[in-house]
Order: sequence, then structure tokens, then C-alpha cells
Amino acid sequence: SITGGSPALANGCITHSASADGSQAHPFLIENAHNLNCLFINSADYWSGNTVTNTPYYFRQTTDIDLAAYGPYSNGIGDVNVPFYGTYDGGGFDITGLSLSGNAPLKGMFGNIASGSVITDVHLVDAAILVPGIDNFNNAGLLAGATEGSITKSSASGTITITSTDSASAIGGLVGGSVNGSISQSSADVVISIIGNSDVFDVGGLVGNVDGTTMTEVQSTGTISTSGTHNGVADIGGIVGLFLNGSLSNSWSSTSIVSQGANIARYFGEIAGNAALVSISN
Repeated sequence: SITGGSPALANGCITHSASADGSQAHPFLIENAHNLNCLFINSADYWSGNTVTNTPYYFRQTTDIDLAAYGPYSNGIGDVNVPFYGTYDGGGFDITGLSLSGNAPLKGMFGNIASGSVITDVHLVDAAILVPGIDNFNNAGLLAGATEGSITKSSASGTITITSTDSASAIGGLVGGSVNGSISQSSADVVISIIGNSDVFDVGGLVGNVDGTTMTEVQSTGTISTSGTHNGVADIGGIVGLFLNGSLSNSWSSTSIVSQGANIARYFGEIAGNAALVSISN
């Protein structure tokens, strides 16, 4: 745990002291790959906020970080039961070499982000997600599998590869699914490949599935491809796959979409594959 009052190293991972106690004024510092690795491999105490005061933790990255010597991780930071609750300020520095692999859902640097959380200025370079095969896989994005928080000034490049699933949904270059959140000044340049005999739906160059989310000044490039004997492929978009109850402004996409082998293919779009009750401008 990184809670507690005495200056110490928490499992030799992240320094806890009066000048780095996880508060907004004194955030925990992510100064190297070892520090960041601790958030992936340790218990929810590290990233679920201060349970005594019910306040979020604050983290600040202070340098470029290479995670190539770590992973691949089976899960991101935050899960379905205990999401990440806090603010992670990447400081504009790069994170290279992040890899996640396995069949568990909610794949991303942050597996699941709670309402009230903020991810800002995080930049993933050459990140990779590999899902080698599972029934009904959902929620993958290089930065976040799922979020109800705020993401701003962040970017991701790399690959997402999903093979031989019965169905795959909520897959996005940056974020798998966003509910009642916000995404601004962020981008994705990701090659998304879904291969096999699955149904595929809600796939976007930036976000796979959006409900009640405001997006401003976002952009996506890269490629979305589906191949194999898919029963059906639907809701595939350059920025958003399925877009409900939200808004999008001052944004663009040059994402290439290629679908082969599907028995039924419908609802493809340069901006959104399928949209309802949304505002799109500029």
C-alpha cells in the first residue's frame, strides 16, 4: 500500500513522503519505469484513491519512460471492480514499449477509469495490445479500456490485434468505451486488426463506444481492418464506432477502414459508424 504517514518506499516502488503524499499539492512522482510498473502489478491500494479520506490520488510523470523490459501485462491500471481514481499527469513525456496481452477485458494502460478522474498529457508510443482469442471480448484502447473520467492532451500510437473471438466490441485506438466523460485535444494513430470468425461491432479509430461524452479537438489516423468469416460487422467509424448522447466538435479523421469476409456489414462512417442523439460540428 502507498497509504500511511511515514516517509518510506512502498514495496520499493513509489516514494511516499511529506513532499510526495499523493495529494494535489504533493503528487506521487513517476520517475522511472520501475515506478510505473508498480501501478500495473500491485493491488488497488496503489491507484484507487485514499480510502480514508475518500479523495483521489495524484501522480505526475517526470521523464520519458520505456516499459520494453516489463510486461506484457495482462491487465491495465484499474479494473472492473476497482477503477483508477485519481489524476495522472504525464507531463508531456513519452511512454514507449507498453504491451498488454491476454483474454481479460478492459485492456489499456488504464483498464478502467472512475468518474472524477483526470488523465492528462500522457503520450504512448508504439504500444501494443494482443488478444489471442476469447468468447465475447470487449473494451480495448491503448490508453484506456473504459473511462467515465476526463482525458485531455493525450495521444497513442501502436497496434491492437484481436484474433478468433466469438465477438469483439468497444475497441478504439485511444479508448475502448467512454460513458459520461470527456475527451479533448487528444489523438490516436493506431492499426486495429480483428481477425477470425467473430461478430465485430463498435470499433473506432479513437473510441469504440461513446455514451454521454463530450469530445473536442480530437483526431484519428491509422487503420481499422476486419478479416475472416465474420457473421456480422457493424458500427465502424473513423473517430467513433457507436456514438450516443454526446457531442463532437473541431475534430477530424483520416482513418482507413477495410472489412473483408463478413456475411453482413453495415454502418460504416468517416466520423462515426452509427450515431444517435449527438451534436457534430466543424
